[in-house]
Amino acid sequence: MFGAGIISSAGETAYAIEDPDVLRLCFDPERILRTDYHIDRYQSCYFVVDSLDQLVRGLVDLDFGPIYEKWGNTPPIPAGALLDGETPWQAGVPRDERPV
Repeated sequence: MFGAGIISSAGETAYAIEDPDVLRLCFDPERILRTDYHIDRYQSCYFVVDSLDQLVRGLVDLDFGPIYEKWGNTPPIPAGALLDGETPWQAGVPRDERPV
């Protein structure tokens, strides 16, 4: 788990890992940038990485310009919303066996 709230809050760490109502999605930088978040309470959606290496590789060559051009004038995805075609992350399901 990464993020300012997670790192500074043992309560949010437990909540993010254990709460059955939390939406967990596979790490997707573009989706993350489009997603709204709460500033006053624990998040309703968390993005899961398989490793620190995946996080670094996913961000090191990320070109924000095209993402902003494509989505800059659209409202953010509401916190906790599951979009059509998305499948929540499932613990123990290998990445190559996850639905796309």
